[in-house]
Amino acid sequence: MPNWLSTHLGVMAEYLRPQLKKIGIDVTLRKAPDFATWSQRVASWDYDATMNGIWKYPDPVIGVLVGALAGYYGGWVDEVLMRVTEFFQVLPSLILAMVLVSLFSPTLTTVTIAIGLVSWPTTARLTRAEFLKIRQLDYVKSARAIATSDAHLIWRIILPNALPPIIVAAALMIGGAILFEAGLSFLGLGDPNIMSWGWMIGTGRPYALDAWWIIAFPGFAIFLTVLGMSLVGDGLNDASNPKLRDR
Repeated sequence: MPNWLSTHLGVMAEYLRPQLKKIGIDVTLRKAPDFATWSQRVASWDYDATMNGIWKYPDPVIGVLVGALAGYYGGWVDEVLMRVTEFFQVLPSLILAMVLVSLFSPTLTTVTIAIGLVSWPTTARLTRAEFLKIRQLDYVKSARAIATSDAHLIWRIILPNALPPIIVAAALMIGGAILFEAGLSFLGLGDPNIMSWGWMIGTGRPYALDAWWIIAFPGFAIFLTVLGMSLVGDGLNDASNPKLRDR
């Protein structure tokens, strides 16, 4: 492009930029409300990945597997797995996720896997607690007495009865994962090719005083989504608990 044309285009862009802000378009010519709606696809990636391919969201898979083995077998298996779980729990989650995303290319799949790898200890501890409680019940002891295999006891008898609180916790953790992804994108560690609420807030910071809606729309969208997931988790908890259901 000729230099004179680049200069004229630059002057025109600087002239039009204040006018565009008045109708909700940011400095990169994106309309804030429309892109806040589009960014919802990124926020719902954790849910979609869980439904369409569990390898993209390892949190429930790793957490349930570790918790089930630790709670069922106990002894040295429980000790080893819980020490590994505690190791991941004491690490700063955000810093670990930043390191993982920085080591690999910052794609949406990489961000999702990083979030799952730093958040599985909560699922593991909850699953372990449920297995420790259920394995002492009479129907489990009866199944063990007729030589039922360990795999059948774990996956076909104990796990289905331990799922309700795990599902509730997973619904609540989706809200946390959305906030986590928004934080990574806000710091510039999200996928640069895909729109994200956190990225919109991060890029709109220098213009917050002049065009507050650039960060208001994605921020409000994050608030509503996380609040909605919290309400879904509370609803699932009430539905799965007979004592709360009868109130």
